[in-house]
Amino acid sequence: MRNQFNDLSDSKAWNILVGAGTRELESEGLKPKRVPGRGRSNIWEIEENGQRKRVSIRTTKNRWFAFPPLKKGTKWKTLDNVDTVIVAAVDD
Repeated sequence: MRNQFNDLSDSKAWNILVGAGTRELESEGLKPKRVPGRGRSNIWEIEENGQRKRVSIRTTKNRWFAFPPLKKGTKWKTLDNVDTVIVAAVDD
């Protein structure tokens, strides 16, 4: 079977994959709350063992994902601001 996610718009696929990531967090007893940002900023806040943590949910339709470098590679967009990374991916 071919990867039907390739037929979806980027925003539709993003919504489905982020939904899968947040449902997984919820299944672990965590209540993700989106941190406001620009565009499809994907930073979430969770509370785990009484501590607030930031989570990045990265999505991919082809098993590739990235954290764009900033400031000539000395910082990373999104990555520098989170405690945990979750990758929601589709397998072909």
